[in-house]
Amino acid sequence: RPYTVLVINNNPLDCMPGRYTPMLMQHLTEAGLSVREARTVQDVDNHAAEIARGGGRDDIGLIVSCGSPVVLTEPVDIAAHVTKTTAAMLHFPNAPIVGICFGAQLLSILYGGSLVPVPDVVRGASGERAAFSALSRIDLAGDGRASSRLLGSLGGTFVQWCSNYIFIERPPSRFQVTAVDREGRPYCMEHEKEHVYGVLFHPEVLGDDRVERTVLDSIIGLVGQSRRNVRPCQPGPATLPWQCSADDRRRLRDVAACAAEDEMEIDREAGVGETIATSSCGHSSSSSGCHTESWSPAMPSRSRGLAIVRRGRRGRAGSDEIEFSG
Repeated sequence: RPYTVLVINNNPLDCMPGRYTPMLMQHLTEAGLSVREARTVQDVDNHAAEIARGGGRDDIGLIVSCGSPVVLTEPVDIAAHVTKTTAAMLHFPNAPIVGICFGAQLLSILYGGSLVPVPDVVRGASGERAAFSALSRIDLAGDGRASSRLLGSLGGTFVQWCSNYIFIERPPSRFQVTAVDREGRPYCMEHEKEHVYGVLFHPEVLGDDRVERTVLDSIIGLVGQSRRNVRPCQPGPATLPWQCSADDRRRLRDVAACAAEDEMEIDREAGVGETIATSSCGHSSSSSGCHTESWSPAMPSRSRGLAIVRRGRRGRAGSDEIEFSG
């Protein structure tokens, strides 16, 4: 049966549609998939109605909730920025779900986790706040077996484009952290028994030779699978630094050290990230609302629940201070 990928574009309607989300849609289209974009709850409802009436040719085989400059640790308009993802999850309960950057943060909150903003650290040798960065896998089983479904055959350390400054402080129950950055902060999580995944990095950005397509191809491979009744990922020890045993903390320090060494090597290479640091419209990514920042265990959480009120920040076209949306 043919399937369509429902891509939730989380950029505010008064913003441009973003560049990461169209980039992902292009990859999906090049893979021969039908793609349906939803920017509002009404878009989701309309497609569900078409399928119910038999007018829609394809069923939804995958939901991807993408990036956004909206800051989920601040008050947000739930109707504008949250409900289109929850509506898709309810309308299409069998479709696997992947959250990218903002989408991963949203899934973390929806499933009961918490977020923390870390607004003061830059990445890259030249002080960029968004850059190709080395991440490290977490051995879920604790015995050398790489049991992450999404990360597949990726090695212990791998490179992805990171641009967030909101982090997962506490993963939801039944989710396992499967990758961390050099500070030990979660960057990838997956449900133990369902095809529900969140990644804070952008697997759709492939502008560097060090970046493998493994995660992107794994996402494409989810199309048409059932959200439930999947092979469980091996539950392992808690992977957040302040919750680990002494042995686990030593293991995290080891993988973080490897990531730091790899990232230093990345920074030595000239021109890394140039194709992403500036878009085709000439927008600078130096002040994006999706930037990677540092984390401190002492920093209090600001998202124990989901607040309600205003939309997030955005930049102005042509400005050197554009905040890039997903």
